[in-house]
Amino acid sequence: MKNPRALAHAILCDVVLNGQFANLALKQRLQNYSDQDKNLISALVYTTLRHQISARAQWIDLVENKPKEKVALILDLAIIQMFYFDRLPEYAIVDESVELAKVDHISSAGMVNAVLRKVTLRGQKELVGKDEIETQALNLSIPLWIYKLWIKHYGQDEAYQIALSLNQEAPLCARINTLKVDPKEIYTDKNIQRGYLSPLSIRSDTLSLLNTDWFKEGKIVIQDESSQLVTHFSGVRPNDRVLDLCSAPGSKSTAMAALMNNTGSILACDLYASRLELVEKQAQLLGVTNLITLCIDGRVLKDTKPQPFDVILIDAPCSGLGVMRHKPDIKIHLKPETLDELISLQYQLLDSVADLTKINGTLVYSTCTLNRKENELQIVNFLSHHPNYVLVDERLILPYECDSDGFYMAKLKRLK
Repeated sequence: MKNPRALAHAILCDVVLNGQFANLALKQRLQNYSDQDKNLISALVYTTLRHQISARAQWIDLVENKPKEKVALILDLAIIQMFYFDRLPEYAIVDESVELAKVDHISSAGMVNAVLRKVTLRGQKELVGKDEIETQALNLSIPLWIYKLWIKHYGQDEAYQIALSLNQEAPLCARINTLKVDPKEIYTDKNIQRGYLSPLSIRSDTLSLLNTDWFKEGKIVIQDESSQLVTHFSGVRPNDRVLDLCSAPGSKSTAMAALMNNTGSILACDLYASRLELVEKQAQLLGVTNLITLCIDGRVLKDTKPQPFDVILIDAPCSGLGVMRHKPDIKIHLKPETLDELISLQYQLLDSVADLTKINGTLVYSTCTLNRKENELQIVNFLSHHPNYVLVDERLILPYECDSDGFYMAKLKRLK
């Protein structure tokens, strides 16, 4: 069994070199480790992914030629331990990193030793780019192209606050499941704080929500406040006929079921059967009885000629720029060219359900990203092609405002 730091490096290689998602790589690799080791390894991996750009800038000027990525990740991980953790003295970090290099890259061990010793002598240096914007991006550890996109869409001051907040560890939030518990029962616990955005959101600074009987019994479910707000924003009511077009893993479907008090019906769709299993599992745990699932490409659902819906929710596939607190590997995986593909898919999903909403019914579009082309401008484009719809309300949630994920949501009404 590998020591925690060696395993953290292996997981970083899974993510950076092999394109795996960090949460899945961690789950796969950590099955046989203690909770203490799991927590340390997860912290090392996520902190490195959050601050990798800044970490690499601390040592890249000390090498003549950029090393292979596996070796570079050893150096990144060492820098993170030096400047963001206090568990090991610097000499131990250097020694352990050299030993790690010797495993598969023995020819690089001397370079790793020399570079890290120079870093320990120099200390954490000030990071300066070619201009003010690049300097900020370096210190915020955000890809320059993402930072420039935010500046273009929201202004430099707003972009700075967004990037700063998304580099923080996200608090654990939960939604009270009113199908199984009266919120008053939860609120009486002195360890519980109410959330800021959603009326059924809770947090705790002293209590591990995942270890409570509430969580195990389905009385609460882990869900960020911004995500919770989407279901309240939808205006879903008891006895409605509802379509959740991109429903997995089920948090919004089950939240709507609770708001409907298990009346009416919810058709929860997704492209992948394995992901719909997550929806079904959550629905069973939470006591949801008005939900059925359908494995289908949402773009062709109209071909099945379903009866029209009172409320349609499209929580669309997106670039995820608003959830980098939870998924810092987005900084690595997301490329500029991916955005155009996502924007096209989002429009196809919107267009495909335009005739499936009842007259005077509601179409809700939401994303967990901060990109006007995927959000506000996507809705402008949809309305220009569908004059029988009007925008009733829209909301942009910036992550620093209420310590939540960044989200966008728009509510449209079909007139005819």
